[in-house]
Amino acid sequence: MSLAPTVAPAKTLVDGSFDLQPVPDGRSVFHVQGWAVGECDGAPASVEVVLLVDGVEQLRGRPFLAWPGVKERYPNLAGADLAGFSGQVDPRRFEPGLHRIEVLVETCGEKKSLGERTFRTLPPTSSWIAVPVLLLLLAAVFVSGTGLCRLSQARRVIRGLPAAATAGAVLIVAVVVAARHVAEAVREIPPGLFAPLANWDGNFYLGLAAGGYPSAPGPSFAFLPLFPAVLALLSAIPGPLELIAALFNLGCFATALVLLRKLYPEQDDGVLFFIALPFAFFHVVVYTEALALLLAVAFVCAVRRRNTAWIVVLGVLAGLCRIPAIALAGFSIEPFLQGHRRVAAVAAMAPVLGLAGWMAWLGVSTGDPLVLIRVQAEFGRATVFHPGVFLDYLSSLPSRGGMVWWEVGAVVTVLAGAAALAKLRRFDEALYSAAVVLIPLFSMRLAAVNRFALAAFPVFVLLGGRLAGSLPRPVFALLVAAELAALVFFAARFGLQYWVG
Repeated sequence: MSLAPTVAPAKTLVDGSFDLQPVPDGRSVFHVQGWAVGECDGAPASVEVVLLVDGVEQLRGRPFLAWPGVKERYPNLAGADLAGFSGQVDPRRFEPGLHRIEVLVETCGEKKSLGERTFRTLPPTSSWIAVPVLLLLLAAVFVSGTGLCRLSQARRVIRGLPAAATAGAVLIVAVVVAARHVAEAVREIPPGLFAPLANWDGNFYLGLAAGGYPSAPGPSFAFLPLFPAVLALLSAIPGPLELIAALFNLGCFATALVLLRKLYPEQDDGVLFFIALPFAFFHVVVYTEALALLLAVAFVCAVRRRNTAWIVVLGVLAGLCRIPAIALAGFSIEPFLQGHRRVAAVAAMAPVLGLAGWMAWLGVSTGDPLVLIRVQAEFGRATVFHPGVFLDYLSSLPSRGGMVWWEVGAVVTVLAGAAALAKLRRFDEALYSAAVVLIPLFSMRLAAVNRFALAAFPVFVLLGGRLAGSLPRPVFALLVAAELAALVFFAARFGLQYWVG
């Protein structure tokens, strides 16, 4: 008689905890955040965190954040340095009532619950109440912006501005790259000296450039194809693609700066104010901002010169770069009022045709031309605008903290500036600037609007020029210096994987 060898069961260690931040108010997005570690037979084990709502899986992934105290608690555990996790829950996705959240940790073939929490989804405010309130808020912002028109306009040419701006952009690239060598990143950064340049959305762009869009709809379909196609072409150049992409964006930014100075002659104070904005570092990392800015400014120059061929080319490319680029159709107003109806028609259609062409391709390849809208839910954004839900979201902002006040400031500044442009009868610039922040707001979130606002260059050039003409020169210089200090700060934060837009 023979006996089968017995195998001792694996000794599994799973530890962790989580909480909900901010405290759920029944209407606003909140985060499920915490930490988890695992060990199998004394060896570090891979850990997967699963978030369930009412027993249905909502999110799954591995810990990726540095979490205070875990490394000290488990000094010999390899996964303890990046044991934190964070995931978003939008209560608006669930029916009104009480819901149960549970977090499971899977490791060594076993599952352990870190506990349960509850949150309540409240019914949204009635649209009959929300619509008038939102319109009053919008009107108040527009009225406040008309005061800008009373300020004096500075007229000045700053010699050496393009060279100084380019040198400053190179410095910002260095800040993003070097930040993790000075302070600890809050989440894991892929290997490579220049990898921080592609933090957050940059990784999506690099993935699309390397492998294209997947066969099944997913988060990557939220990103339009022009910039990934450019990166695919740039990948033929030897060297780290993150650095090559950053240099390409730097070139786009420098070219856009030259065109801006032609578009706004003798308004270099305003241009300086615009390029020194605290979130302008997005122009030199692996994001679409620089390319979108160049296409937008070049499009406006083409409209001003009535060059229909370039209007078509630049408008279609802009529509393939960013969804808010359809706001460029607003620049059809000026030629229409001047009697150039053909130019106006081309300017109105070209950006829309670019986006429409991409949506048609999506319809053929995925069966859903609106997939680029629907996948926004993967990023916690709504796909249908509900006035009551949006008003409830706005009312919860004071308790949210973080970047929210920068985001609110960006929206208010752009809309107030758009009102000033309208009062100056610069209707095309006013409509375009307002649209580039209002379009993203239809997702009912302010997240990243401080980055989207960078496209509203007419507002910031006007604001900077009026401030320079009304403030004493030393005060305006201090204001620009404060902008630059904030710019360096947020560039470093981005390099450390903090969410800043």
